[in-house]
Amino acid sequence: MITLKLLIRYPVTGVKASRLISRKKAADSAAYSSPPLVLDLRTTNLMFDGGRHLYTMAHHAAENHVKTILRCRHFLLSGIVHKTFGRGMLDLPHSGYLRSDERIPENALVLGDYQITQSEKESFDARGIRYLQMQIGREVSTQPPVMPYPMHPWTLEHLDEDQRHLLRDQRHRENLILFAGCQKPKYGTKWMYEQFKILSRIEVLNVVRKHFPKQVTETLNQDQATVDNRDRDKPVEGCQAPPKIIQLLDSKDFPIDSKRWLAKLAASHFFLCGPGGRQPICHHLTEAMAVGTIPILEYGDRVYPELTDGINAIRFSGKNGLVESIRRILSMDQPELNQMRQSVVAFYDQHLCGRHFFAQLLTGEIAGERISMPFHEKNFT
Repeated sequence: MITLKLLIRYPVTGVKASRLISRKKAADSAAYSSPPLVLDLRTTNLMFDGGRHLYTMAHHAAENHVKTILRCRHFLLSGIVHKTFGRGMLDLPHSGYLRSDERIPENALVLGDYQITQSEKESFDARGIRYLQMQIGREVSTQPPVMPYPMHPWTLEHLDEDQRHLLRDQRHRENLILFAGCQKPKYGTKWMYEQFKILSRIEVLNVVRKHFPKQVTETLNQDQATVDNRDRDKPVEGCQAPPKIIQLLDSKDFPIDSKRWLAKLAASHFFLCGPGGRQPICHHLTEAMAVGTIPILEYGDRVYPELTDGINAIRFSGKNGLVESIRRILSMDQPELNQMRQSVVAFYDQHLCGRHFFAQLLTGEIAGERISMPFHEKNFT
């Protein structure tokens, strides 16, 4: 479906799209080292969130030494180029473009946003092409495959695998709980409760502020005069007790550079995963678990498979549930935290790692006719 905005923007963005593609022609003429990933799009359904999911799919394909080809009408291409990360995806050296009437390469893996006809299926099968329909914006399927929610593209650009493993092993963490992110009014609307029956991000933060004022600091410089940290050095079973600091940072006042983001996450035992503005799940969840930081969240059922309270997450329900969960966290000792961190890392590696998921997808280990992508607040189809 072509939106009115796309129609209005087309004369300008169409020119930008043509220029971008023409610059890539020389690089695109090289032979594929392996069958490519083709994103065959007929709708605008993947243009939300600045096109970030297009970018992350291409990024993870490249991690597996596979090229990504966007295939769509030029009209739709212009809309994708208008998006920050849509344009960024096409700027990647391993990405290419095909018009919707150009032939898909043999043996390609095709992820499309439409239901193929029987004749299309027969043609794909004859040419060794695997086609999976992306169920974009739907609720989590009861059966795999479910594409994990990706990290933010800016984080992916600076992801160092060796450094990430070092961050996971970091034992001394300066905060017990961290939140760092946007606190604009749009994150405090009634939408979350009306649509999903969960607290909004701002409600979550306000509950913590109200009930734990002695532990909360909202600056980068932890003020020991206002933070109750009396038990910080008390030994527990031969280990130093974890800190009692709850750091709540507004990205407007304390922006954290993407190069330092994972390190900042790894400096805390827990991350308070408030929901996004229009959907529960947020990229902070994936990024935190990647470095062994334990998520505190109300939407553990929207991860596939579901997160387990006390094992790889702290799950709560409502304001009272959040208060009780944080009280439980404040009483935890270092061995408990270490055990949970190991479970968090194991869950990430098996279920949330984009590189691993696409490796399975590209080799055929993940098969089927559909792939669930529950990344939005509504069904597009």
